[in-house]
Amino acid sequence: MNIKKVKAQYLNNKHYYYHENQFKEPKRSTIALCNFVKNTLTSLVLPYNAIDVGCGGGGNIYHLSKVLTETKWTGLDNAKKFFAIAKQHLPETEKFKFVNGYQSMKTQ
Repeated sequence: MNIKKVKAQYLNNKHYYYHENQFKEPKRSTIALCNFVKNTLTSLVLPYNAIDVGCGGGGNIYHLSKVLTETKWTGLDNAKKFFAIAKQHLPETEKFKFVNGYQSMKTQ
């Protein structure tokens, strides 16, 4: 048994669960961020264009999109494997887009 492979698989599953679960049960930091945005930005002129750098599975975008309903979101992350989770909850449309950050840097 290769311990490195087992550990890597465990971490992959743990990270996958973290990102998937974020849609059902937002973390305290996500709740605090949504409250801050709601109290600070909702009085400004809409619509916004926003980017979430390090978006992972898109959990923050999901919850923030309920606060800033007119905002167009771009999720940027190097771990594009989590984009599958994001796209289950936030289908890519004009409102939601996900970009592989590493790939974007390579093309510049």
